[in-house]
Amino acid sequence: MDRPALIALARTWAPRLPSLALGGLLAIYLAFAFRGLSTSSYWIDELFTLFVVDHHGGWSEVMARALTDTHPPAYYLALNGWIALFGSSEAAVRSLSALCATGAVIVFIGGTRGVYSLRARLFAGLLATGSAWWFMQSQNGRNYAFCMLASAVLATAAVAIRRRLALGGPFPARAVGALAAAGLIGSLGHFYMLLQTGMIFAALILTTRDRRVQATVAAAGLAILAVTLAYIHALRAHTLQDFAALWFGKDWAFFQMELNGVWQDLMDWTVGAALAVLVLAMMVWRGRAAQTPGGADRGLGDWIAAAGLFAAIAAALLGVIVTLVYTPSFSDQNVLVAFPLIWPGAAWLYDAALGSRGPPWETAIGLAVVACLAPRLGDLERRDVQRMEDWRGSAAYVSGLAACRGQDIPVVLPFRFGPSTPFFRRLAEVDFFGRYYRGGGSLKAFLPDELARDPTLKPLYAPRAHGGCPVLAWSVHDVGPPDAERIRAALAARHELAGAKVVAHGFPSDFGPNDDAPNGDWAYVYEVARPVPPSPAHRLRVR
Repeated sequence: MDRPALIALARTWAPRLPSLALGGLLAIYLAFAFRGLSTSSYWIDELFTLFVVDHHGGWSEVMARALTDTHPPAYYLALNGWIALFGSSEAAVRSLSALCATGAVIVFIGGTRGVYSLRARLFAGLLATGSAWWFMQSQNGRNYAFCMLASAVLATAAVAIRRRLALGGPFPARAVGALAAAGLIGSLGHFYMLLQTGMIFAALILTTRDRRVQATVAAAGLAILAVTLAYIHALRAHTLQDFAALWFGKDWAFFQMELNGVWQDLMDWTVGAALAVLVLAMMVWRGRAAQTPGGADRGLGDWIAAAGLFAAIAAALLGVIVTLVYTPSFSDQNVLVAFPLIWPGAAWLYDAALGSRGPPWETAIGLAVVACLAPRLGDLERRDVQRMEDWRGSAAYVSGLAACRGQDIPVVLPFRFGPSTPFFRRLAEVDFFGRYYRGGGSLKAFLPDELARDPTLKPLYAPRAHGGCPVLAWSVHDVGPPDAERIRAALAARHELAGAKVVAHGFPSDFGPNDDAPNGDWAYVYEVARPVPPSPAHRLRVR
């Protein structure tokens, strides 16, 4: 190929390189949401999810069990139907979250077509999928990915309504219907979705002059509020949870910790570098604003970026007010159900920084942004390691001890997860520890203090000090290394175990994309150490 042809080819393909690179990276992240779905065992929140949905009682039983939780039932109802089709294995349960998380990104990219350039939408999608938050929730059998999808539909439905009004078309009935449906399903999927739904509805009402749209959106908002408040009333009347006794706090130190969690879930040095490149580009071209890219709508893009950020921030502030005035609920996870509402802001920044600067500049800076984000691909290898609390591995260890087959096994009640009522003890024995346990014995839940003092354990422990089944207790969740040592020491101090060496056998989990070190030993089996038999060579020397 001669030089002029090469130059022509370069001029044709160079402007496309950022889109190809951004799209390629995004496709990898979306595909990896479905990799390693069963690598980690279920963690305690997922095990509670299965208690609510994994049965043959239908939706009525799902609703009854959901009333023991602090979350509304929409995700539970959806997952109950899902596992009826695909089963309740880790891969099956988590695949629904993977579909919802990837669907949220696809809905955003498709729903903002004509609002932002393709490169800007791909950039926003890449920021989303590369975050620690998306990494975790795309494979978490909880309601957060489900709500991300609802949030993305909420934002794009608002865009469709504004676009139809700007064009002077007929009443946007379909878009308003999608907005109301996403708001209702989302609000019944997570209570913080009600807050962001209200803020998006408020943004539409306050910035729209069409009285029919204002009235319809306001009516839909009031209906959603009424349904959600009715469920909250039922939850308050029937739940076995003490809302005030949960792990949430309401002081500044707690709020600061949770906001720091939000920052860690969304930001790292790669994101900071990419954003810095775009901000620097804007500063260099200060006073010479980028042109609106072809096929984009600057006015609509400005509106949804501002409305999304307003709704996300206002919902977080309302969460603080709810925590201070009504019941503690503020957390990084609850705040981040509004994550898709900040994606338009990322796309807006890309177009505002680059827009149509001209192929050489736009290509160079676009590729620089890609280079900043590319190192995040290294996080994907963590799809293939055990990251969660190791209920499965520790259960396999206990189940595999031949001397413990059919024997009673004391387990440590997850004391911060719920109160020490008969219901939660039974939940721990059957649905938490019992989910993976195959040892044939009975599991009995005790608080740590009960393990140290309960006299009913004496007949169980006395023979184990001298042989037979070595297991004294088994703990997962709420027990870190310091707690495990205290439990081990308390067991060793029991009179019937005097002279026995008690050890805590740990099952460590690895770390996620925003952790600097392993999470520590989240699962422990406390057992009487058996003396190591001498080797043949040692016996020979003794003789």
